[in-house]
Amino acid sequence: MMTRRSGYYITNVYIPTSLIVFMSMLSFWIPPDAVPARVTLGVTSLLTIVTKQYQASLPNVSYIVALNIWLSACIGFVFVSLLEYATVIALHTRLKKLSKVNVSTINEHVKVVHKVYPRDSRTVRNSWVNRKPKKEKFWTKHLAKFTPENIDYTSRILFPCIFVSQCSIYWAIYYHN
Repeated sequence: MMTRRSGYYITNVYIPTSLIVFMSMLSFWIPPDAVPARVTLGVTSLLTIVTKQYQASLPNVSYIVALNIWLSACIGFVFVSLLEYATVIALHTRLKKLSKVNVSTINEHVKVVHKVYPRDSRTVRNSWVNRKPKKEKFWTKHLAKFTPENIDYTSRILFPCIFVSQCSIYWAIYYHN
């Protein structure tokens, strides 16, 4: 009966790449305002894991081996964590711009609207002021829940759970004996 000696790969590839993936997930705990910290952590993790893939002493074969699948999955997790931050920073920047709208500017717009559409008894019945607001569209209502904080909070839970699931499936398929 043939058995594999996987101790070398476990200590030199599997454990370090797992730690790098978990290190990239630490960025979900860093506030979106700390751009240099999150970008540095994500890019460093990605470069380290790509370097680790090239350092893995694999024989040159024309087919995919289990270690290639493992390393590709780890690269995917680190890359998706970078994409998550890109989404968070884009939303964070957009919300900052929207919050900078001056309240006095809004009040001036309201005054102008009231001058154009005065609220007297003749126009109240037909004016747009008395109309009920349109129902929010499905996407508008649900997209409002996607805040940078909610995305980071969800990622803190979802990413590790998916990674642990992926690890369990990988080990069950490739190292079941």
